[in-house]
Amino acid sequence: MAANMPVDDDITVSGLYVYPVKSCRGIRVKSAAVSELGLELDRFWIISSPDRQQVTQRGISKMSMILPRLEIGEGEDCVVAEALTSPPGKDGNDIPPSALPSIPSDAYGRGGRLILNAPNMPPLVIPFRPRAELTKNSGESRITVWTWDVAGVDEGEEAAAWLQDFLGVPARLWVKANTVRDLPVNHTPARALFSHEPQTAFADVFPFLMLSEASVADIESRIKQRNAEIYKDNPITHVSVINFRPNIVISSPQMKPWAEDDFLQISINHTHDMYIASRCTRCVMPTNNPFTGIFHKNEPTATLMTFRRVDAGAKYKACVGMNVVAATHGWTLSVGDTLQVRSQQAGIHHQDGIWNGKDVPDPVIKRDANGDEAPPPPSPSPKQPTAFTVIWVASAVMAIILPPLFAQWVEHYDVI
Repeated sequence: MAANMPVDDDITVSGLYVYPVKSCRGIRVKSAAVSELGLELDRFWIISSPDRQQVTQRGISKMSMILPRLEIGEGEDCVVAEALTSPPGKDGNDIPPSALPSIPSDAYGRGGRLILNAPNMPPLVIPFRPRAELTKNSGESRITVWTWDVAGVDEGEEAAAWLQDFLGVPARLWVKANTVRDLPVNHTPARALFSHEPQTAFADVFPFLMLSEASVADIESRIKQRNAEIYKDNPITHVSVINFRPNIVISSPQMKPWAEDDFLQISINHTHDMYIASRCTRCVMPTNNPFTGIFHKNEPTATLMTFRRVDAGAKYKACVGMNVVAATHGWTLSVGDTLQVRSQQAGIHHQDGIWNGKDVPDPVIKRDANGDEAPPPPSPSPKQPTAFTVIWVASAVMAIILPPLFAQWVEHYDVI
């Protein structure tokens, strides 16, 4: 393990977030069950256009103003989980983890409801369906999430009307159907390392996004410096961990910013293994203020582009956070859990993929023991021709050239 890395048990899970509806406001939780898809109910619903193309904050920034509320179960056992109203620790939002909700296993199967709230809108109540309605051939359709067509079940006309009223464009709400959405093989370790088929729901690509507090603090520090130098009259105040929409936030007194860039395999509480698939390349979404739904013209993207273009496979994109896949499911991830780094390698991650369905990563860029890019192997020296080859080639050339010359000489001097 690198000398600048914390010892085992010194890294802890300091924050957990679930985003029930893709691209809408997130919920801060104390714990959440880990399912085959990721954290329970994370990105379990999605909003689409009428032609079933995903709709996100990239195109409609006010989606961040849709606040999901989960009511899981019934009666005294009902678990209520509500969306954030401000960044943790700011504006009085200093709720201790012990007071936060916990998302149980098979949350959807327990029954309950998803409730959507938005400014100047009545609540939209979406009851959880019987599991049988989410199985194949139960009215499912395919929603396009980037290059994937993901199976979902339409949540109906009332939801569509509510979304159109708030967003100002026709839209529909879908819940994830019980079909497998595979992960890209180039970013996924061997199937034998998993207890289940690696998959996710409506997330962009991967089931988990992990980010360290040290990295967020580094971003905030750089934003503060740019405020002093560039944005004196209009300082940037909207940047926090919430801009980057992580599921897992980790911290350690010894952890340097961006140390997570080099992680390959981690473990939770020495028991539950997780693999780091790739870096997360960032789009324009972090520039949207998650609590007002208003895009900033430049930040934090402009700052990130000055120092986080770190992936050779994505030279023109800033990277923040690491995409993660859990080796097993059926366990609970909690704030306060310890994290162990099982393996890491400096500079190994690459957007072209390093896993390719193998047990161990296969680096796209080979590096030396110090993490520096290793020079390519020298080209083999060309073989020197042997004496036999030289004589054979010379003879062939002479056999082609001499007969015509000899014939011309005979004709000219009439020697025969």
